[in-house]
Amino acid sequence: MDNENNLEEIKKDLYRREFKEKRPSIRPLFYTRGAEASSEWAASPREEKDERASPLTMFQKIFFASLVFFVIALAVAASIFFSGGNIVSSENVDVQVLGPISVGAGDELSLQISVTNDNAIAIENTDLVIEYPDGTRTVEGGDPLPRFRKSLDTIAAGETVIEVQKSSLYGSEGSDRLIRVSVEYRIAGSNAIFVKSADYHASLSSAPLSLSVESLSEVAANQETTIEVTIASNAKSPVEQVLLRAEYPSGFTFLEASPKPRYGTALWDLGTIEPGTIVPIVIKGFIDAQDNEQKVFSFATGRRDEKSERNIGAVYGLSSSEIFVKRPFLSMTTRINGSDAPKVVADGEERVSIDIGWSNNLPSRISDVTITANLSGRGFDESSVGVSRGAYRSADNIIVWNKETNGDFASVEAGESGTVSFSFIAQTGSGSAQYVNPRLKASFNISGRRLSESGAMEDISSVLTREVVVNSNLRLSARALYYSGPFQKSGPMPPRAERETAYTIVWTAANASNDMANVVVRGILPPAVSWLNTVDPPSSAENISYDPKTGEIVWRAGDMKAGTGFARAAPEIAFQVGLTPSISDVGKAPDIVRDISISGKDLFTGENIQNVRPPLTTNLTTDSSFQSEHAQVVK
Repeated sequence: MDNENNLEEIKKDLYRREFKEKRPSIRPLFYTRGAEASSEWAASPREEKDERASPLTMFQKIFFASLVFFVIALAVAASIFFSGGNIVSSENVDVQVLGPISVGAGDELSLQISVTNDNAIAIENTDLVIEYPDGTRTVEGGDPLPRFRKSLDTIAAGETVIEVQKSSLYGSEGSDRLIRVSVEYRIAGSNAIFVKSADYHASLSSAPLSLSVESLSEVAANQETTIEVTIASNAKSPVEQVLLRAEYPSGFTFLEASPKPRYGTALWDLGTIEPGTIVPIVIKGFIDAQDNEQKVFSFATGRRDEKSERNIGAVYGLSSSEIFVKRPFLSMTTRINGSDAPKVVADGEERVSIDIGWSNNLPSRISDVTITANLSGRGFDESSVGVSRGAYRSADNIIVWNKETNGDFASVEAGESGTVSFSFIAQTGSGSAQYVNPRLKASFNISGRRLSESGAMEDISSVLTREVVVNSNLRLSARALYYSGPFQKSGPMPPRAERETAYTIVWTAANASNDMANVVVRGILPPAVSWLNTVDPPSSAENISYDPKTGEIVWRAGDMKAGTGFARAAPEIAFQVGLTPSISDVGKAPDIVRDISISGKDLFTGENIQNVRPPLTTNLTTDSSFQSEHAQVVK
């Protein structure tokens, strides 16, 4: 019935005026499934099935399980965090250091250190570590105290441990000294080491040693300058291992110091300074600089570094001095044997020449110029003094150059310059009367008169000081003997070709005026001479050696005091050598020992001295029983 009604409706649509024919669309190249819609409502297949929930997939199960675990873990963590639990935090370990804010250097410093454990559980294997600044010493014994460690064992929850530590700080006045206090600990079940630290600062209200420097504020160029350094003890106990170091400006030439530096010219080892003791040090030298140039001398004192005896480990005091160098109106320069050094070394019996250059540095004339040289000391022969265009007064050892001896000095024009000179023979003494540390000190003064700006005559002058030190006369007596000496004679005399003759060699050392160190005598045996290994005295055998490869004999005589061989006994050694001349030596007097020398260091002048002796031959001129015709080799 329903189908008939549907057909009728279709017919009506077919015969309507507005009906339009529906032409089929062109078939596409690819297959498409058309949608067929029913004109009536039909029941959905899904509605006819039982509506049942499908099970969860494996991925969904894992996701939901992870989400639940995360929520639970977050809740547990939050609970532990806010409730505290058994977690150990360094924030709950408190380290406090109590002590004075200032302390005198070298005085006792007492620190109260408290360690509090505010954690809910104990901290174990706890160590207290204190790092002190350089120069800190123990109160008892004065030993170095760079680092201190002490075990505090276990500190229970809520417990406070208090430690009192004493030390002595050293440094310059007003310096800040940092002490770092650390607590190292562990917790049960862990090998990790936790650290909590606290810093303590102390200011040094005073230094154990005060350092002051005094000098002239203004000096003339190339004029001798004196700098006085004073070290005073402020400590209540002895200050040990004290060093003083100087830093000189460029252009300064060190001349001497009292006491003498231990190392070089700028480092003094003052040892132990007792409480209340004052140690003065006087330094002399010359400054070469431009006009109105400033020179700064700096000094530091402190305790010697434990690792280096030439360095200051803890500084106790610093000081400096400023000197302005002026160019004098009437200047002088000196050259000793061609050297402009303030101290020159000369050998005994050497003629020393001194040239004095002078110059008028003013824009105006200078009249009545006078130069004097004042000679002092015993390092020169007074009778050997020679002067050019000047006069020598032997009564007071003064040399004078003025307008009477040199007409040019009556009036010296602006910018004019010239030179005067003199000479002498350096000496160490004579015979047994040897001088100890012979030297000559020459003080030079130049003066004149000029017209001042006010129209009045004004005296002007300048002063220089120079020194000549004389090397000791290190001597060696070398003798070759056959008939005399400590050994029995052996072999033919005169010497025969291809037969061995034993000779005795005697070396005697002497030292005139200055102490000598490391004196050594050397000699070379020619190929035809052999070492017989006999030495007298036998006790000196350990001091002499022979090298068969080079033929060198070395006698280490050691240190020798001034006057050895003159006022005191001279060291001597004798040994035997054997000469086997060849046929080619017949009619000749061959060498027995050649290249003989003696050397050592002069402790007064600092020079290394060496003297060479002629070779010893078969011509035994020092043997009283020897006949000169026996000097030559025979067949």
